[in-house]
Amino acid sequence: MPAVRPEEVGISYGDPAGGITAAVGILAALVARCRTGKGQHIDVSLWEATTALVAEVWMEFVMNGARPSAAATATRRFAAWLLPRRR
Repeated sequence: MPAVRPEEVGISYGDPAGGITAAVGILAALVARCRTGKGQHIDVSLWEATTALVAEVWMEFVMNGARPSAAATATRRFAAWLLPRRR
């Protein structure tokens, strides 16, 4: 694999992904407490949460060798204004 300079994503993935993952974990812990009466320990990894969020990009690379472009947020996945207008 050729040495390639890491590219900036353009938006913050880690913090929102970690926050959403933590919120789901808290809700699951509350449900478990209601059912069992026991508390839960929640451990959130920003890296793992981010990896789960961008899984389709990872799989595109693994399956097809396609590297994401340097377009940052200017892709149809993240920018609704790039979608064609509907009448």
